[in-house]
Amino acid sequence: MTDLDSEAVKQCIEFMYTGEATPTLETIQTLLHASRFLHLDGLTELCFEKLMGEINLQSCLFIKHLAHTYSCKDLEVAANNFILSNFDSVSGKTSFVDLSKDDIVQFMKSNDIQISTVISLWNATMAWIKYDVENRKEDLHELLQLLRLEEYPEEFIRVTIWKDELIQESDPCKLFVAQAIFKVIMYSNRLDVLNLQSCLFIKNLGRNFSCRKAENIANKFILNNFDDVIFEPGFKYLDKEEVMHLIQSHDVRYCSEVNLWKAVKFWIEHDVVERKNHFPDMLQHVKMEKMPSHFLQNTVRNDDLLKFSDVCKDMLMDALFRQVSNEGKCSIAMIDRSSKVLKSYEPISSQWHDIENVKIGFSFTENPVFIFVIEEYLYMLVKKAMHRISWKEKQSEWVEMSTMHTKREPGATSFTIGRFVYVIDGRSIPVAVNGNAISETKIGRHTKRSGNKSEIYSNSSGECYDSLLNSWTHIPGVPTPRTNGCLAGVDDMIYYIGGKLLASKETNWLGMDSPTNIVEMYDPVSKTWTKAVTIKNARYDCASAVLNKSIYVLGGVGQQGRVNDVEVYDIISKVWTSVGSMTVPRSHFSACVIDGCIYAVGGDYRKDAYDKTIELFDPHKRKWEVVKKLNMKIIDNAAVVINI
Repeated sequence: MTDLDSEAVKQCIEFMYTGEATPTLETIQTLLHASRFLHLDGLTELCFEKLMGEINLQSCLFIKHLAHTYSCKDLEVAANNFILSNFDSVSGKTSFVDLSKDDIVQFMKSNDIQISTVISLWNATMAWIKYDVENRKEDLHELLQLLRLEEYPEEFIRVTIWKDELIQESDPCKLFVAQAIFKVIMYSNRLDVLNLQSCLFIKNLGRNFSCRKAENIANKFILNNFDDVIFEPGFKYLDKEEVMHLIQSHDVRYCSEVNLWKAVKFWIEHDVVERKNHFPDMLQHVKMEKMPSHFLQNTVRNDDLLKFSDVCKDMLMDALFRQVSNEGKCSIAMIDRSSKVLKSYEPISSQWHDIENVKIGFSFTENPVFIFVIEEYLYMLVKKAMHRISWKEKQSEWVEMSTMHTKREPGATSFTIGRFVYVIDGRSIPVAVNGNAISETKIGRHTKRSGNKSEIYSNSSGECYDSLLNSWTHIPGVPTPRTNGCLAGVDDMIYYIGGKLLASKETNWLGMDSPTNIVEMYDPVSKTWTKAVTIKNARYDCASAVLNKSIYVLGGVGQQGRVNDVEVYDIISKVWTSVGSMTVPRSHFSACVIDGCIYAVGGDYRKDAYDKTIELFDPHKRKWEVVKKLNMKIIDNAAVVINI
C-alpha cells in the first residue's frame, strides 16, 4: 500500500464506515486507484458517477483516459461522444496529443465526428504526429487515408498539404495525395479544383505520377485559358517541350498574337542564359504579321532577344512585309437578303465581290439579326441562336455555336471588342403587377403596351460572349431602361449611347418613342454601370464607330424624325462635339472604320424608305461623300469589316 495516496486511503476508510465520499476532479484519480486496490466497488462507481457529470471541454480527455484505464465502458463512450461532438475545440487542447494512435484512428473513422471543416482533421492529425515526430511519422500514411482529402479546398491541398515537409519526405504519402487530387479531377463535379492557380500544378502532378488523364484535363484547361495562365508563376517553370506543345497546339486559345509573344518572352526571360537559344524555334509559331503594326515596329523590333538572332530578324522582316502587302485589303461585308450571300465592298478598288463560300443556309427573317467578326470568323446571331463560318476557307460550313441565354427583341444592340461581344437589350419585359396583366401589341418594329402606367415597369438585360470559350454570361442591364441605342467600346469600357426610353419610374413614365441623350458606361472588370457625359442631341436607331479612341455617333431618329448629324466624343476631354453631317438622314444602319475613315452603310432615310448608298467620312476633311450605290437590300445594322 506504499504507493497509495494517504488522503485517498483516508477517504476509502471513511467510505467503509459511512458509505459516503466527496471526490473532486483534482483528487479523483488517486481515489479511483485506491478504491480499486481495496476492492471498494461502491466507491469506484461513485467516482464514475461523479466523472459522468463533469464531462466538458476542459475535462473530457482526462475523463476518457480514466475511463479507459479503469475499464468503465459507459464513461468512455460518453467521453468519446463528447469529443466527437466538439472535435474542433477538443483537438486544440494540449492534452489531445497524448492520445494513442488507436484513439486518433477511432475518431477519424467515426461517422459521428462533428467538424466545421475537414481541415480540422488535417490540423489535428499533424499536431498529434509532430508532437512526437520521430516515433509517429510512420503513421502518417495510414492516417492520411482517413482524412477525406477529396473534400478539401483545392488551395489547401496544393499550398499546405502537398508542401508539408513530412509529405514530401514520404513517397507513399506523396502518391496518396496525388491520387486523391486525380480522383477529384476525374470523377467529381467540383468546379473549384481546376483553376488558374492549380492547373499547372495538376499538370506537373499528372506527368510526375503517370496519370495521363489528369494531365490531359489540366492541359485542356491551360489551352482554353492561355491568356491568363501565362501570367501564373508556374508557367515559367515548364520545360521547353511543354511550352512548345502549348503554343503550337491547334486548340490553344488566346485573344491576340501579342499574348503569344508575351508567353514566349516570359518563359525565355526566366533563364535567359539557358533558354535564349530556344527563342527562334518558339518565335516561328507566333504569327507576327497579325500583331498591331505599332507593337511590331516599336516593341518587337526593339527587343533585345530579337536583336541578337539573325533568324528572328528575318522572321520580323517577313512579318513586316506581309503586313505591308495586306494593307488596304479590308472590305465592308454585308449579307444580301435576297441571295443570302455574303458580299463585300472593297473601298480601294470600289468593287463588289461575292464571297461564295459564305451562303446562309438557315432562316434569318426575324429581327434582331447581328453580324460580327472575330479574327477570320463571321458570326451571325438571330434572336438567340448563333452560327459561325470562316470566310477564308473555301470549304467552310456554318457551325452552330453556343446559344444566348435570352431571346432578344428588336431594339437590342451589339458591339465587338477584342474576343468579346456585348449584346444589350433594354426592352421591357411585360409583367403582371398587383394581379393586373399588361397587354402587348406589335406595331411594325415597335411594341405597344397597355395597362395602368403607374404599374408598368421595365427590366433590361445584357450578355457577353467569349469567343475563346464559346460561352455566354449574363451582365447587368443598363440602369436607365431604354432600347434601340448603340454600343461602342474604348479602352475596355463599353458605352451605351442614346436610345428610346421605356416606360418606368426612372423615366417618369414617358412613352416608347421618346429619344434620349443618356449615355451610360459599363466596366467589364467591376461589372458595374456608371453615368457618362450625355450626347448633345437625343436619338435612337443610330450607329456608332470608334476611330482614334474617339466615339462617333451617327444619325438615328431624334425628336423631329430621322437625322443626319454626327457627334464625336473625346474620352480624354470627355466632351461631345458636332462634326460634319451625313448627306442623308439614316436610321437602322451600320457604321464601319477602314483606313482611318468612317463608312455609313444603308439604312432608312424616311419611314419605309431605304437608302441604297454607302458614304464616307474623312475626319481630316470633316466631310461626308457618297462613294457607292448598294445594289441589294441588306440586313439592317449588319455591315462589318473583314480582311480578305
